[in-house]
Amino acid sequence: MRQRQLLKAGVLVLLGLIILGSPNVLSETLVWNLEDDFRVGGEAENPNRDQFGNSAVWQFMFSSDEVRDGSYELLPNFSIDPGFVTSSGGGSTGVAQGWINGSLAVPTVYQATKDELVFPNAGGIQLEKDKIYLHPGQSDLTIIAWQAPVNFAGAVEVSGSFTAVHVGQIQWFVDQGTNNLASGFSTSSQSFQFQTNISQGEQLFFIADRFGTHSSDTTRFEVSITGVTTVPEPSGLMLFLVGLAGFISFRERNLS
Repeated sequence: MRQRQLLKAGVLVLLGLIILGSPNVLSETLVWNLEDDFRVGGEAENPNRDQFGNSAVWQFMFSSDEVRDGSYELLPNFSIDPGFVTSSGGGSTGVAQGWINGSLAVPTVYQATKDELVFPNAGGIQLEKDKIYLHPGQSDLTIIAWQAPVNFAGAVEVSGSFTAVHVGQIQWFVDQGTNNLASGFSTSSQSFQFQTNISQGEQLFFIADRFGTHSSDTTRFEVSITGVTTVPEPSGLMLFLVGLAGFISFRERNLS
């Protein structure tokens, strides 16, 4: 009797698999935006988690040898008014927060915490609240890395821009590991947009390098990364068949 029950249940489940072919999936669109994820104040961290709670998704980095080899160091120090940001009134006023290397002004990555004119005696930079800014060093690359979370793999749409906001200019690159996907020179504003497949833990690097001198190279950086994650969804028909198999087994057990 027991073998007959198992055989019937197995036949029903197998029939369901044949009918269904492949399982349905649930999909969720995820959008990573650095402006939304950048953490300041007491929540500042490097690496920086994302808004979905995934750790170490954003990393703020530098390379002292200007070689784009995918092996970079984290900027170690969090600072109020990094890069010697000074306001129109003179002195530090908490207009920005971000990451530097020790006591050096650059390389740096920071977020403006208010709308403010800074460096008024050197051409002036109009910071915009919540925007991200970076500046390469004299012989240092500045790198912002995005690392695919452990629960994500697949195609991503990547778009953004590098915009010169001071009188200098940079050379910029977007690399996947050591493979270059986009590059240019930001004399004003240059945008990028592409799609790529990415594996769990794989990194995209957004890189700023000096072009000639590193003086006055403050650059506004924007990026948005969109991906779709999928998970199997049990089919209604499959659930029905499994339930039916259980019902038949229960009924025969009670009748025997």
